[in-house]
Amino acid sequence: MDSTRRARVALALVAGLVGLGTTGAQAWPGTRSPTGSMAAARSGHEATLLQDGRVLVTGGGARGEPTAEVYDPETGSWNVTAPLPERTLGHTATLLADGRVLVAGGFGDTGETASAALYDPAAGTWTQTAPMSVERDGHAAALLADGRVLVAGGDSRTQAGEPVVRNTSAEIYDPATGTWTVTGSMAVARRDHSATLLPDGKVLVAGGWFPTNVAELYDPVTGAWTTTGSTTTRRHRHSAIALDDGRVLVVGGGRTVRGTPVGVAELYDPSTGVWTRTGWFPRDAAPETATLLPDGKVVAVRAPGAIVFDPASDRWSATTGIPAALDGFTATALHDGSVLVAGGRTSAFDEVALASLVHLAAQPFPVTLTVDRTGTGRGKVRSLVPGIRCGRKCEAFYVHGAFVRLKADPRPGSRFVGWRGSCQDPNGDVCKMVLDSSVTVTARFKDRR
Repeated sequence: MDSTRRARVALALVAGLVGLGTTGAQAWPGTRSPTGSMAAARSGHEATLLQDGRVLVTGGGARGEPTAEVYDPETGSWNVTAPLPERTLGHTATLLADGRVLVAGGFGDTGETASAALYDPAAGTWTQTAPMSVERDGHAAALLADGRVLVAGGDSRTQAGEPVVRNTSAEIYDPATGTWTVTGSMAVARRDHSATLLPDGKVLVAGGWFPTNVAELYDPVTGAWTTTGSTTTRRHRHSAIALDDGRVLVVGGGRTVRGTPVGVAELYDPSTGVWTRTGWFPRDAAPETATLLPDGKVVAVRAPGAIVFDPASDRWSATTGIPAALDGFTATALHDGSVLVAGGRTSAFDEVALASLVHLAAQPFPVTLTVDRTGTGRGKVRSLVPGIRCGRKCEAFYVHGAFVRLKADPRPGSRFVGWRGSCQDPNGDVCKMVLDSSVTVTARFKDRR
């Protein structure tokens, strides 16, 4: 992931997740333990949960590792398997209906590649299959309901030294024939986007670089794309999780070339085509990656903390800290509900082979702080402990007894008038409070004219 992100003190990160207060030591439920290390240090790799419960890790690294290895949760060990046909980074790895894994594209020894290969977990071997119609790096792939694989977007370059072409094109791989077929093109060229299968068989594509809020739907019956509701914020390199109720949760990612983290999670409702926000994160605690748990919840990870989203209540909860690298790691939910965190890169940009197994135990946040804005003027309210940052109504979740300070920042042409609500010690533009219960605070701004 992006090298400009910097580590913060562990307490500040864990306490900052969705506005968690920093007063006092917080005991996080759940357990974590190191497990066997990978044979190769890597970041930006792909981790694929196999049908038998093992995890296949492929590629990654600064130049793209040609190696692959398999984690066995029964023994807690990694086993090197047959190497990939070529080095690759920025590829996709898709579990097929028959249990094999399709690895397609990526960046290798000669730049962007169109090659594709199939991994057979039973035999532990790779077989090259037909290449894609164009080279692709940073593309997205989705397994269709009929067992085929849709691949869309990404960067192409036919010869070294030539400019990179960002693709709108898409194609479909048929495992029965081992061939690719070009299909309709997207309206927006993109890379580092997401592709998510919906219950009706369509595929939702969202985000991507250059950061865009345009989302599109692919219909495999007609081979055509249509635009749907736009996301509430632009992002790339994010996670998009298909929930059991049919909605899609999008979390994490960056909004700039340097990867400035996106601190907003949002939900897409296929029945309405509308996106809604569902959680705010301080910039330094925005999740790095997310994965669906067997119970239908979603765990979002950014070292050294993790949070869990419950679709039944649309609320986030705290869980155990996760000993992961700064970025570039993978988090894979295993069949028993634990999460395998593997690889990544430290703040010194060193890639690691470490892996940890995390057993989650979520604890709901008991206190909600709601901040609203009124008046004829304009301005924002932010918390000096991360959590609140909004120009209109927003909320954050805190542990009981947390001490929070809010600061009102008027826009040019406006002035701050005062606070209403549960400020226990208002002093000018600063509101102080100890959260013994869920409260609402309103900031009033007035136009100077």
